[in-house]
Amino acid sequence: MIDDELSHEARLDGLRRSLRALANAGASQPSLFPERTPDDLAQDFDRWSSLVYETDAAGLAEPQRSSLAAIAAKLETMSRDGAELDAEMWTPSAIATSTDWSDVRQLAAAALDAFEWSDPSPADAPAPLD
Repeated sequence: MIDDELSHEARLDGLRRSLRALANAGASQPSLFPERTPDDLAQDFDRWSSLVYETDAAGLAEPQRSSLAAIAAKLETMSRDGAELDAEMWTPSAIATSTDWSDVRQLAAAALDAFEWSDPSPADAPAPLD
């Protein structure tokens, strides 16, 4: 589906699922989403957060905007550092053991709270990219 055709609710649902996948990333992530790589999780978040921010920014409260920005900044730092310093940051084992990924989980949980989407359900599947 083309992003412009997505309803407001569908964009928010994609973001919610992406945030829940990030919040659940780690020890339980491989069993919940075995086909999802750390890179997939980051790309999903980037897509959905960008889409929501571009189309629905006026409807976002400051804590919501700042929570999305914090996750984006953390993933950007990890990506930049990962490319230059530690490619292992983007492996399935790193998502469970890295302090950076632990930070992402905490930031995602805070974003879920900001959107009042707490109580992440492991049954939520990641939002499809297409």
